[in-house]
Amino acid sequence: MKCLHLALLLTFLHGLSQLGWAKIEITETVTQFRFPHFSENGFIEWVLEGQSGRMEDAALAIEALVVRIYSSDRDNRQLGVVTGDNCQLDTESSIAGSDGRIEIGGSGFNLSGKDWNYDLKTKTIEIKSESVVHFSESVSRAFSKSASGESGTQIKCDSLVLVIEPNRYQFRFAGEVHLTSDSFDLRSDLLEVDLLNSSPKVEFLLPSGELSGMDRVEASGSVRFNSPEYNLRSDRLFLYPKKEHAFFDGAAAIQVSQALLKGDRIEFDRSQVHIESFENSLASFSLNAPVAEPDFVINSLRASSEILIQSERIYFEKKIDSYTYRFEERVRFEGLGYQIYSDQLIAETNSILAEDETSIFQELIRAQAEGSVSLKAESFEIRAQNLDFLPRENELKANESVDYISEFAQLFADGLLVKNDSLRAESYLGSVSVHLPNTLDFGFQLNNRPSVSAASDDVALRIQSKVFDLNKDGLFLNARFSQAVKVEQYSAELLSEQLDMVWKKEVAPVQGSNQTEYLVESVVAKESVTMTQGDFFASADQLSIYPEEERVSLFGTDGGARFEDANGTVIGERIDYDRRLKQTVVSGKSGSSRARIQFDLPSQSEDSLEENKN
Repeated sequence: MKCLHLALLLTFLHGLSQLGWAKIEITETVTQFRFPHFSENGFIEWVLEGQSGRMEDAALAIEALVVRIYSSDRDNRQLGVVTGDNCQLDTESSIAGSDGRIEIGGSGFNLSGKDWNYDLKTKTIEIKSESVVHFSESVSRAFSKSASGESGTQIKCDSLVLVIEPNRYQFRFAGEVHLTSDSFDLRSDLLEVDLLNSSPKVEFLLPSGELSGMDRVEASGSVRFNSPEYNLRSDRLFLYPKKEHAFFDGAAAIQVSQALLKGDRIEFDRSQVHIESFENSLASFSLNAPVAEPDFVINSLRASSEILIQSERIYFEKKIDSYTYRFEERVRFEGLGYQIYSDQLIAETNSILAEDETSIFQELIRAQAEGSVSLKAESFEIRAQNLDFLPRENELKANESVDYISEFAQLFADGLLVKNDSLRAESYLGSVSVHLPNTLDFGFQLNNRPSVSAASDDVALRIQSKVFDLNKDGLFLNARFSQAVKVEQYSAELLSEQLDMVWKKEVAPVQGSNQTEYLVESVVAKESVTMTQGDFFASADQLSIYPEEERVSLFGTDGGARFEDANGTVIGERIDYDRRLKQTVVSGKSGSSRARIQFDLPSQSEDSLEENKN
């Protein structure tokens, strides 16, 4: 495609003054003239027209200038046209100019303006007023994959400088520069545009280059970029239309509906946007936080939903009615009652109409953190390798090397689910390890505490199982351990397939502050239960501990409850052991079944004594 340039006209005029009009007397004037120029092969290259032309001293003047440029081939296509109110060329300085208008129309770009001049030696054109250039190529594809690009690109400014080089046209716009392309709008103090010329032969005394597209667009000085999807500001813009790539540098910020992102650089690759920070700073993402700045206005639609996320790099991509944000390196999430730290985090939001029905509200629907994840909430902390947060469900899922810490419990697991007031921890290969507040309720001794010399700083109750469930109900906490349960505390050990514990939270004022204590209300172990402590051993289908009564109860179908101590063995359907009195009450089931007590006497054979059912 052949492109048009103001240099064509002015170079022609320069050639005319040297070759033809130099023979005309100074006082001579030509009116209503039409001067064609032919190529070496005999085809028309251009036609110069004017209402009048005259030479005065060393100046050539033309009124009502028209230059038509043709394809110089058999088709004789008109490629473009140049029109101007007037033109004056100083043949000694090789500088042409006019205070009137100039317009260039062609297939590559259209240019217009007032008060212009052209230096033929440096191939530099300057338009000082009302400069407008329309390029046939659109720059919008760099910012959106859905942009049509049909409208091209238009630039308006106060002044324009155009430098002609053998392989490119360099435009420099200044003074309230305004670029529009499709639905995109750019404003800046300065703007530079490079157009490539790929013609194998370019003679700028007769320019006829082949336009191969915009190579570079650079804006600087208070850059403002707006589109239906987002608003953006920065110190500089670098745009490469052929690569459909752009980035904004220096104190860059972008607003996407109710989200505001800031960084040292914002980079566009069609529909994906990348925000980056340098020199140990962090890029930031704030959602639904109130902002009142000259370029951005965000109302606080839902104060409880304000979110701040920081990281070294941020990527985001818009889908139909949702956004996906990816945060990398030194990620910090704060909002909705949580602080999350990780190596990477992916946040998903959807767009909904706000309550005022005039604003678009972004709602966080999911956040996935990976790599050295640490979460802090008001009442607990979580450390893991992966974390999945679903705000709508108020649900947290943690996986891989999970460590959960709260005032009540500390646990280690492979997987963890926290939802509202409930918690579930699971282990896929080993066991969930849970540390609960210290209690002396396990075992058969009234004071289940070792001697001072054997005491350890770790006095928590340790319980292992495949699954651990915890539910909060007011001041009560219901804990359930399932599958391969093992309880260890001091010298006591309990094994079962299920263990249910009810704890009560009590808060009491102590020396001007509140002190929290957790007390065991009840303990129930089921399925293949055994509990040992020193000389004590018990087995049953179910074991219950009643802390207030200091009583341990064993239940076993068909005499399946068994209790042993240094004095002997008790077998029955129910066995109650009073830890205060160190007494055992044995019950058999109805009918002919009886409870059985076995004493182990030294140096004698075992004797059995049957008692009637109590």
